[in-house]
Amino acid sequence: MAEIVHMIDSEVFMAFSTCATTDTLKMIFPVRLTELHFLNFEHFLSTYSCHQNDLENIVPFVLVSLALLHFQHVLWGLSWVVSMVITFSMAYRILTTIVYL
Repeated sequence: MAEIVHMIDSEVFMAFSTCATTDTLKMIFPVRLTELHFLNFEHFLSTYSCHQNDLENIVPFVLVSLALLHFQHVLWGLSWVVSMVITFSMAYRILTTIVYL
């Protein structure tokens, strides 16, 4: 069982690292490559806005994803506990309503 969990974790981490690397390279290199051949001002504005969007979104994506990968098992347990509390509270409400009828 531990081998399966380790295999899944390594596959998830490999997928994450691929996406993070691709996004980071996309964030860094478009400005360097397109500085040389801006054809018009609209092209400059669209490239600039895309780069600004990358700067605002990629860093939090990488940090939050790393945190989620690190606390993956804790989050699974926590979500199970929360779902069980919600289920039991709904069952309690239904049973008390039936008893008072």
